Amino acid sequence: MTSPWIVDRRTDLALIFGGAVLTLAVPPLAWARPGWVPAMYWIWLLAFDGTHIWATYSRTYLDREFWRTDRRLLLWSLLTFAPPVLAIAVLLASGGTWAVEAVLAFVPVWSIYHNVRQHYGYVSLYDRKGGTPADTHRVHKWVLYLGLYAPFLHYILVNPANRIVAGRAAAPTGWLGALETWVPVAVFAAAAVWLTAHHLGLRRRGVASSRPALVFVGSCLVAYGALYFGWSRGEPYFAGARTPTQQSMVVVMAATVFHNLQYHAVVWHHNRRRYAGGPEARLRYGPAAAVNRNVFAYLGAALAFTVVVYAASAWFTTDFPSFRGWTPEPAIVPVAFIVWWGLSFHHFYLDQKILKENQLQPKECADFLANAAEFMSSPRRSDKQSSNRSPAGACRNP
Repeated sequence: MTSPWIVDRRTDLALIFGGAVLTLAVPPLAWARPGWVPAMYWIWLLAFDGTHIWATYSRTYLDREFWRTDRRLLLWSLLTFAPPVLAIAVLLASGGTWAVEAVLAFVPVWSIYHNVRQHYGYVSLYDRKGGTPADTHRVHKWVLYLGLYAPFLHYILVNPANRIVAGRAAAPTGWLGALETWVPVAVFAAAAVWLTAHHLGLRRRGVASSRPALVFVGSCLVAYGALYFGWSRGEPYFAGARTPTQQSMVVVMAATVFHNLQYHAVVWHHNRRRYAGGPEARLRYGPAAAVNRNVFAYLGAALAFTVVVYAASAWFTTDFPSFRGWTPEPAIVPVAFIVWWGLSFHHFYLDQKILKENQLQPKECADFLANAAEFMSSPRRSDKQSSNRSPAGACRNP
């Protein structure tokens, strides 16, 4: 009998579901110990966020074979640094900050899309492994989308700090304020009821579906609902907050750590499979094989990148407090702004190209996540099989 889990029950609960626990744990800790928020943020940035961006580069730019099969993607994707570059150009040419503000406003929108699509990838994997009927998969898909985007929309529209940045009154009022407050809540509640009613119906009819998929969707709803409807109302938890970024540090940490942990899980399992083989693998794949030869090399390279590039650019933006809570005088530092936000845009774009989330495609068009699942749960394929096509290129035109 095929296991319903991607790896096994213990590993999946720890690395794929476990991020939801961290999402739920970060805000209460910040509420109980607000003085710890700057240190918590830097720990998250160093240990989780920067390293997960490195994870993408560890299997693309360092991979000699990937350069051979996907050179155009690696080169053209660098254009994602253009928005922060253009924003700085507008600032230096005219003194206007509107382009910088536009970049900053777009980041959370792309970020939530990026995170939710990854969650959907895991739901698809569980549904596929569990033999879930197509109609149930569609329910999982739309419940996930509605149930995760609705709380985020509520946070964007209702959170006082967001409203003030947008030039609006701190508290929503009138009929428009009621709509902004309660429509997302109603959509979220409807999604939860839909999921519950559908599975009760399946149970009455004796129809099997993936239990891990159901639990995963439910855990996402609980984590995002608690964060955006509840805990986000306490921002800023950091008493010394001087910028919009500092006013949302806890929400950013809590929302992203779920994604970070999942991402490391799937990329590391992909990497350990793809780059196994000793000297032959190093000859074929180049530096990627060396930095992925074991988990210590992988994490060591990730931490080095994070400290030297990611954390350094974050600090020099002047947008973040020090580890002990000291806040620098806010200023726009052009190079730091370009590198910091450019890395985010580049990661979002490159990742969505190499992680094709439609897990229910024909097996011969399996995407990166599906490959990762096979790497984690199946015997190793031969080098000849694995070399036919890169995971990024396999489903270019499904």
